[in-house]
Amino acid sequence: MSNLQLYKASAGSGKTFKLTEEYLKLIFKEPSNYKHILAVTFTNKATGEMKGRIVKEIFKLSTSTDSAYLQTLCKYLSVPETEIKHRACELINRILHDYSRFSVSTIDSFFQRIIRSFVKETGIQAGFSLEMDDRKILEIVCDELLIDIENNDDLKNWLFRFAEEKVESGKGWNLMSELQNLGNEVFKEIYKLFDKELIEKIQDKTFLSSYLKALENIVSEFEQYLINIGDSALLVMNNHNLSVDDFSYGKTGIAGYFFKLAEKRISTPGKRAADALNNPDAWAKKTSKKLQLVKEAYHAGLNKLLDDAINYYNDNESKYITAQLILKNIYALGILTDISKKIKKYCSENNLFLLSDAPKLLKGVISESEVPFVYEKTGYLYRHFMIDEFQDTSSMQWGNFKPLVKMSLSEGGKSLVVGDVKQSIYRWRNGDWKLLAEQLPSDIKPFETDEISLDVNWRSKRNIIGFNNTFFSAASVILQDSLNDKIKENRNENLPGLESRILNAYKNAAQQSSNKEDVDGGEVQVSFIERDENNEWREFALNMLPEIIEELQDKGVLLKDIV
Repeated sequence: MSNLQLYKASAGSGKTFKLTEEYLKLIFKEPSNYKHILAVTFTNKATGEMKGRIVKEIFKLSTSTDSAYLQTLCKYLSVPETEIKHRACELINRILHDYSRFSVSTIDSFFQRIIRSFVKETGIQAGFSLEMDDRKILEIVCDELLIDIENNDDLKNWLFRFAEEKVESGKGWNLMSELQNLGNEVFKEIYKLFDKELIEKIQDKTFLSSYLKALENIVSEFEQYLINIGDSALLVMNNHNLSVDDFSYGKTGIAGYFFKLAEKRISTPGKRAADALNNPDAWAKKTSKKLQLVKEAYHAGLNKLLDDAINYYNDNESKYITAQLILKNIYALGILTDISKKIKKYCSENNLFLLSDAPKLLKGVISESEVPFVYEKTGYLYRHFMIDEFQDTSSMQWGNFKPLVKMSLSEGGKSLVVGDVKQSIYRWRNGDWKLLAEQLPSDIKPFETDEISLDVNWRSKRNIIGFNNTFFSAASVILQDSLNDKIKENRNENLPGLESRILNAYKNAAQQSSNKEDVDGGEVQVSFIERDENNEWREFALNMLPEIIEELQDKGVLLKDIV
């Protein structure tokens, strides 16, 4: 057994250097290892760069050209430089004559290879075409959906209600554009994770209609109960000749809360209402001329009504808000299932397989008990795994990799992941930064995780590094405080795990300056531009950039050093 190595690597910290070093260690220890290592990156460009770097360094070592890895390999293997050169010559020959086994690829490419090996088991038709452009298929399907309106009254009604909701919320009246925006959800993992039974249920418009009515009843019953409390409270106040101004805090106090309920403005009771419950002294100022009348109204039913309102709201708030949110999106959900159904039909009729479907399809193929079978079918046996840009890996992708990595660790193989939460920019492609920030150590159990921080920035000047350290340190605190305030404001409590989530994600963000001679210097310029409704700030910012760049060039700064 071995441990998983987790490298936390910020920009400029030598991540690619470290990956190449670990790869070279494995293949120089055992030359045949190049056939048993899978290194995955996120983009084709990164794949090409990593492959090129590995081959280039092996070539350097085989020709006794200066290489930054020579001494590291000599020390790691306890061999002289001549032996490193001999092994490098053997490796360059092996890899170039068996290049297809040199497995550095994107995650998608690796999954495609497995899918083509499991055509029979997955039920895909032989000779299928891989379709990478989800948008093209979506446009075709949305056109067909609108054509179907003439023969499908249920669909027509749902589309009408969907369009009506979009117009009312000010999101535009272009139905085709809104349909395509909605249809993009079909390709996201959160939708693909729905089980088959649930999707079939949602596709049933009769069920959705009855579900819609049930949700509307939940909302109306909740609101009517509180409205009745508001009406009853106003009646008690009128019977005692009291107005809202006779109570503490006036419109923003407890009397104001009752008025809101009576006017059908449903809201959380709030702190002032909670403080006033069972506390007659909190209902009016001691100097109030109507203090006695307020106390009489308090005992005549106002406190009991407040108690009912608070308890009812707290007991049913979750169900009420859930029903509201579902109602807000239920028409979109109903149409989404129609789009999904048509996409499947179109792909089946045209023998297409969507690349975005690969992770879910493989989820049913790869499990910890089936790993040997996967290797048997693909013709590849991987003992070592290296996953780059792990912060952009999706939950489903990691779910498919996890059994392979765990088997590697169980057999003493080397597996490592590299990532940086701050660089999680592919959430639109289902990237889940929480895997790297929180989840990985528990997912890999019973194996341990060795966390290694590459905290030296070899790329940037000292002033740039200092600015970034200060920025991320301050920004994480501000964001965490803002999140905690919003949680308390809406729930009057902290949610376990969230009170320090942002701080934990950025706790190792600080970097050290390198020991290079030219590390001093660097310039950072921050401009605050007032945001306006017409987004004119964008144009203003674009107009500023040429002036800033020209000014820096006049100072002798090269374009490649400006970001």
